Amino acid sequence: MVLFSVILPIFAVIGLGFMCQYRRWFTQSAVADFNRFVYYIAVPPLLFMAMATTPIESLTQARYLVAYLGATLFIWIGLFFLLKPFFKAFEARFLLGLGATFSNSVYLGIPLVQTALGTQATQAVVMIALATNVLFVGGSAVILSARQQSNVRGAAVEVLKNPMIGAIVLGLSASALKLPLPMGLERLLELLAQAASPVALFALGLTLGGVNAQTAQVSGADQESWSWSGVLVTFKILIHPLAVWLACLAVGARAGETQVAVLVAALPAGALAHLLAQRFGAQSLTVARGVMLGTALSLLTLSALLSSAMFAQL
Repeated sequence: MVLFSVILPIFAVIGLGFMCQYRRWFTQSAVADFNRFVYYIAVPPLLFMAMATTPIESLTQARYLVAYLGATLFIWIGLFFLLKPFFKAFEARFLLGLGATFSNSVYLGIPLVQTALGTQATQAVVMIALATNVLFVGGSAVILSARQQSNVRGAAVEVLKNPMIGAIVLGLSASALKLPLPMGLERLLELLAQAASPVALFALGLTLGGVNAQTAQVSGADQESWSWSGVLVTFKILIHPLAVWLACLAVGARAGETQVAVLVAALPAGALAHLLAQRFGAQSLTVARGVMLGTALSLLTLSALLSSAMFAQL
């Protein structure tokens, strides 16, 4: 029942975007425009509203966030050293670790959590999205730029200029100061926030369709690339959620927040992991295929997770 009522509609929108790009109904510039709309226009109001309506006191008890970040770092660091016999380059092991731990928490996580667990649960997934985007994606850009002696300062500034981070900071400020929003502004933000989930899912499908077209043109070491992509997917959608669940138990996280943390950990890798791998020239094909394969398989694994009696009792 969960498959048809929750998972299939979400993945159907992703599939629609994928097919549109597969059929080349949209140009690459149009795909970029869709992603810009999501990134700059639709998602920031959603994040702002989620934070502005969250009592600031509840955020100081975010044990689930500590558990999520701790378990994620544990897997990432462990995989970094496990891969050393196979990949000598620091960048390759670093980015493969990111591809095995960075969840698609914004484009896929927010719509899924909203649908499966309700609007209130959005606040927890937003906090995870903020922390992972700043610490993992932003931190990765700074670290890898430093190793390549490129523009470290510019990478750090780009992280701080992220509109999603700005929206969350403003939302937290509004919550802390208990600032009422003018009715017209609140309605405008709500309308834009309502567009975030469907457009983000469609844009994700367009992006995956573009990644598929790129990887289809690559030859050589093909089988090895698919094999390592399978390893990344195994860690991402099976081992990662298990580790987060155990960490939540260890810190005594609350039941509803544990559900959110485990569900976000069970998501496939986000396309940002592929973009970073592409930017720094290491394992971009393997990470890209991991994103695609994980997204396809998560249709089944997420359905199984949400249907399980154990998940309901977390």
